[in-house]
Amino acid sequence: MSRLEALRNKLHLTWEDGNPDEILRVSQELDVEIVKHMKNFEMSKRNSLRDKNKIYQQQLVLKGLCEHG
Repeated sequence: MSRLEALRNKLHLTWEDGNPDEILRVSQELDVEIVKHMKNFEMSKRNSLRDKNKIYQQQLVLKGLCEHG
């Protein structure tokens, strides 16, 4: 997350300088980092759900409630 914050701050400073080419370059760099962050977040969320499902299935097997055990 610190990389995103650093780029956001850099974009604000670049915006103040007013160079359109540099604003676009930093903005694109920030966009790429945001997409990477979102992908990592989604992967973590998916992995967490998968792990919770495994735990739930194991609990059902232990209780003898699951036929797939």
